[in-house]
Amino acid sequence: MKKFYCYSKCIFDMLMEKAGFFDSEDLPHNVAIISIGAHWNEQEDHWFKTTNDRVLNIDFDDVSPDLWWHDDMYDKAMNDSNQNKYFDYSYVNSCGKITELHALNYNQAYTIVKFIEDHRDCDFYIHCSAGISRSQGVVRYVLDTYGDYETNPDNPCICPNMHVTRMLKRVYREKYNSAFTDESCKWDCNYKFKKRIIRYV
Repeated sequence: MKKFYCYSKCIFDMLMEKAGFFDSEDLPHNVAIISIGAHWNEQEDHWFKTTNDRVLNIDFDDVSPDLWWHDDMYDKAMNDSNQNKYFDYSYVNSCGKITELHALNYNQAYTIVKFIEDHRDCDFYIHCSAGISRSQGVVRYVLDTYGDYETNPDNPCICPNMHVTRMLKRVYREKYNSAFTDESCKWDCNYKFKKRIIRYV
């Protein structure tokens, strides 16, 4: 069974250093990397400074606009030529500092979905800052969509960013699988923590 292992950035960097993978060209042919950085934190560098077809470096923040969106907002965003207005935010903390935040958008979601589709024969290693939310959102998508991956037993998928999961599923449905029903992307609003309903027809 292929692996889809999720780590924090700290542990991921340590594992890459221990394995002697300092450049993307050092990676075995059957390994694919998804490195998620923070859009707001330019100091959070990706381990692999140069990429190839098996390394995806992508930056977006750990925010979830779907917590206050209705389902039709996803359709509006997808069909709007200026989709970033739906995914970019300004956050003001208690000290008045303004931070620009960028949620995963459709173009980025398509990039991730296509990268996974193109490397189905590889073991995947993915990380974000903590290995808890953004990267686990990708893991949740993979488990619900494909199901045939072994995940990291030391870092189970407990608290994924569901905006990430939702976006990836919508893109997958649009691009690869018309049988992935509309109902699979709707909220079960009766569930206290808004757990996703994931079903295939």
